[in-house]
This record gives sequence, C-alpha cells and structure tokens, in this order.
Amino acid sequence: MNEKEPLAFRMRPKTLEEYVGQEHVIGPGKLLYRTIKADRLSSIILFGPPGCGKTSLAKVISETTKYKFYKINAVTAGVSDIKRVVEETRNYMMNPTGKSILFIDEIHRFNKLQQDALLPYVENGTIILIGATTENPYFEVNKALISRSMVIKLNPLTEEDIYKILKNALERKDGLGEYSIKIEDSTLRKIADISNGDVRTALNGLEIAVLTTSMSSDGYIHITDEVIKNSIQNRKAIFDKNGDTHYDNISAFIKSMRGSDPDATLLYLARALNGGEDPVFLARRIVICASEDVGLADPQALVIATSAMQAVNMIGMPEARIILAEAAVYVANCKKSNATYLGINKALEDVANSDTGEIPMHIRNAPIEKMRELGYNEGYLYPHDYPGHWVEQQYLPDKMVDTKYYIKDENIEAPILIGHSFGGRVSILYASRNKTHKVILVDAAGIKPKRPLKYYLKVYSFKLWKKVLPLVIGKKQAEKTIESYRRKSGSADYNALTGIMRNIMVKVVNEDLKAVLPKIQCPVLLLWGKNDTATPLRDARIMEKLIPDAGLVVFDDAGHYSFLDKPYEFNTVLQNFLQDDIKRKS
Repeated sequence: MNEKEPLAFRMRPKTLEEYVGQEHVIGPGKLLYRTIKADRLSSIILFGPPGCGKTSLAKVISETTKYKFYKINAVTAGVSDIKRVVEETRNYMMNPTGKSILFIDEIHRFNKLQQDALLPYVENGTIILIGATTENPYFEVNKALISRSMVIKLNPLTEEDIYKILKNALERKDGLGEYSIKIEDSTLRKIADISNGDVRTALNGLEIAVLTTSMSSDGYIHITDEVIKNSIQNRKAIFDKNGDTHYDNISAFIKSMRGSDPDATLLYLARALNGGEDPVFLARRIVICASEDVGLADPQALVIATSAMQAVNMIGMPEARIILAEAAVYVANCKKSNATYLGINKALEDVANSDTGEIPMHIRNAPIEKMRELGYNEGYLYPHDYPGHWVEQQYLPDKMVDTKYYIKDENIEAPILIGHSFGGRVSILYASRNKTHKVILVDAAGIKPKRPLKYYLKVYSFKLWKKVLPLVIGKKQAEKTIESYRRKSGSADYNALTGIMRNIMVKVVNEDLKAVLPKIQCPVLLLWGKNDTATPLRDARIMEKLIPDAGLVVFDDAGHYSFLDKPYEFNTVLQNFLQDDIKRKS
C-alpha cells in the first residue's frame, strides 16, 4: 500500500464490476456498459457534480479497453499536449493500434482554440475523447465536439452507493484494511449522508478520522460520530455559484415561488445561501418573480420584494437571510397572474415586427395652436369630466382596434366545467369560445324550446296589456297589478330578480345555442333526468347530435335535479368520466 496516495485515489475501481453507482448508464445491459465490454468505444463527454465517479469511470475504461490511455487536466494542459498525444498515437512503435483514449479532466476549462485543436483527431478516430466536466457541456463545450460525442450525465452517488464504497475501503488491504478499526454502520452512513453524493469527500473524511485517531487500549481505532463530525465538519453542499448547479438551483428557486410552494422555495434559497450565492442577486430574482408571475394579482408583492432588495443591500448577511425568506415566502403564497408579462411581450413583438398604425389624432399632443388647427387633440374627451372618471373613446391606432394585450382571465387554462340548468348555458358559451378540457352538462339549458301558439298569444297579450293598463288605471296602480301578475305566472328564478336583470334573463333564456354547440372541441358528458320538464330530454338529444364529442346518460325516475334524484348513479358516471383527471391529481 502506498500511503502517500490519498485513499480516494487508491479506491478507484479497475473493472466495471468494481464500479459502484450510475446504474442508469453503466449497469449491465446499458449502452455504455455494452460499448465498453465490446471495446467499441466512441468519444464521451461525462458531466456531473464533483465526486460522482467521472474520473473513476474513465480509469475503468482505460483498464478495460485495448487502447493506450492518456490523461491531461485542462487547467494546466494546452495545444502542445494534444499534439504530443497525437504524435505518440501515430507512432506505430509506441502505439500499434493507431488509436488512443485521451481523458481530459475539466474539459470546460479548454478555450475555443484548444477545443478546435482536438476536433480533427476526434473526427478521424485517432483520438477517442473522454471529457469530464462539472458544467453543462451544452453551454461550455464546442458544439462540433458535442455532436461527435456521447453526452452522459452522472448523478450524485446515493447514500447506499457511498456506504458500499466506505465498507470496501475498510476491508481492502490497499485501503484501510491493515488498520484495526471499529466503526458502527450508523457512523458509516452518517459519513455517506454528510458527503452529499461526493465519494471523494466521504473517503477523505474517513481517512482523516482514521489517521488522526489514536489506538485505544483494546488495540482498536474507534471511529465515533464525534470523530467524524470533527473530520468532515459540515454537510457538503452540491452547489457551485459559478457552475451548472447554480443555474439549476436558481431555476428551482424561481419555479417554486411561481408554483406557490413556500417549503421548496425556502429549501432552494437555503441551498443558494449555503453555497455562497450573492444575497442581492437572490433579492433581484424575487423582484422579477413578483412582477412577472404575481403581477396585478397582488401588486403589494412587488412593493415587498423591492423593499426586501433594498434592505438586503443595506443589511447584508447573515441577517439578510431573514429578509430574503420573508419576501420569497410572501411571493410564493401570492395569487399568480402573468397577464402584464404576456401583454408587454406581445406588444413588443407587434411593434418590432409589424406596422401598428398611426396614433389617433384626438390623443396626440398639441402644445401650440397651429397643431390644434391641424387636428391634433381635436375631439379628446377628458375622462375626469365624466361619471366614474371614465368615458369610452378610441386609444389604439385604427389598425390595432380590438387588439388585446392585457387579458385578465389568462389564468383559466383548459378548465373542467360542470353546469346545471342555467349554469349549463354558461358552460356551453365558455367552451365554445375558450380552450376547455372537459364539460359536464347536467339537465342543461341552451336549446330554445318549441312554444305552442297559445304561449305566443299569452306573451303578446301581456305586452299589449302592459301598454294599455296604465292608461286605464294609472301608472302607479298598473305597476302593482302587473307585478302581482308576474309573481303568479313567472318562474321562481324570474321572480327572484328585479329591474334590468329580469330583462337580461328573458333575453338569455330565449337565446338558442344550437349554432355554437358544434364549436365545442372537447369531450362532453350529458347527464339528464328522463322526467325533466324544465329542460326536457329532447334538448339533450339535440346537444348530443350537434356537439362533436358528446355522450348522453339518462337516469330513469329522475327530473330536473337528476344529481339529487339519483345521487349514487350520478356520481358513479361522473367519476368514470373524470377518472384519468382524478389519477393525475392524486
């Protein structure tokens, strides 16, 4: 055993069978496993966090394949090193195969010139490149190299993976097997947990613990939790404020606020702070989220976020963590609306790519009389001169009239609608005009009923009577008489309304929706009572025929309130129709 070499170096596997972890790419039967076993290797870019096994995997490949293996570090190497490898590879006496594996650690540190120097030799197969990086190669590595390589993402090792490696290190003679060590499994697992997926940290911590702990009188080195605590100190954070994990963590932080999850928000905030992220940078992200994702759903969010950013800038760490947490949690708990975000983006797109027309003359500036003579500001209506400080007038250019940038109901996205009676009418109109996932119509209104002649005679007689009666008995008495008649003959819904709402109801009830039914492009379930007299079954049959994707279920011995008359049957049918959606939610 060469004790001058760190334990982490000595424990590197030499065969595929010794390699622990990353079963998703190198487990038996996986593509990389088969490629290595068949010695049919192509260039590879390995990326993942520190200590996940990138260098170890490269070492295994070197031991398994027949090609000469070279290793360089991008921090210290240059183009001359690449040329040296190429020259030796082409020297038949030194390398009869004419091919070499070149392992470049931290390949993202190579500049464009250095990466370009590799390209022709990777392309013609002289060099099989294995690049290792902690950064996302799609951002940091030459696109031409990426296109000629397998890109493989390695994950942090699991606690179980690291535990196995630690156990192996204690048993192997080239590890710590020559020492008399007593350590509980729980302590080993503590090391695995603290290392947070980095096997190098775990092995280094174990080695320090062993080498700095004196042998007890019983002849053993006792490694306890306390010893481990002093050897590794704190749990290693998987975070590099300049690396790929920075972007992943910030993305998760923002999306957690956007998704209204305060717990996830605090976790990713804590990770960022623990990793040394600039607190002002984090405050700016909160401000952006408050304006982009909360917007006018809660305007106070932007005020709080902005105040938090100013406070963080003045206070600094560690107290800034409290300010950041308060602002982030507030934003996470807010109602969300991206209406203004979408609106300004659409407006900018129109301005950049199309002719948005001339500013209307009546809202143009007219600082001098001559401009007024030309029509500037002519006809402008000052809103404060009108009730409610509003008056209808055109503000958009003629070409852009009816353009909508700010849409208040943008949060309603493909809803499931269920509407009974008049609510069915509302559901039909919504689904015919908007993207909708599913619709359930229960004894729904929407089909104008066929009226007998007697009905129309009654209606027109009543209208004539309303006009004549005030002339006979006076206006005040006529109103009382007419209202009394309405109460006796009108429906309960009608009598519950007053004034203009009655007129609206009459107009809506008499609107026939047959023309819009074919416009509903989602699955529709029609649930009907066979004995419904308010919205008879014939209406349901018309709807079933006109709606492209509709199915009708009729309940015997049920009327207009079929869900009350047949609750068990009703709920069973409803659950079957929505079962896929229920599964997704759960």
